Amino acid sequence: MRASPAGTGAYKLSRQPGKINQNFGARLPLTDDDFREIPFSEGFQFPFFGTSYKSVFINSDGNITFTQGDAEHTA
Repeated sequence: MRASPAGTGAYKLSRQPGKINQNFGARLPLTDDDFREIPFSEGFQFPFFGTSYKSVFINSDGNITFTQGDAEHTA
């Protein structure tokens, strides 16, 4: 998927051809209801709905969050 800006506070998602490289990146050893904060490198900031973020949280429930990890046991 590709997220492209589509006006103020809006993003357009589009499919991209190809396969996911299984050897890309590093594995995160997450347990149930766990998360890891991943800082962006080289001063990169991700602009999302009017706020720029310097890191992202990868959560074991299959989602990402920006301000804190998600350790809840519910969906």
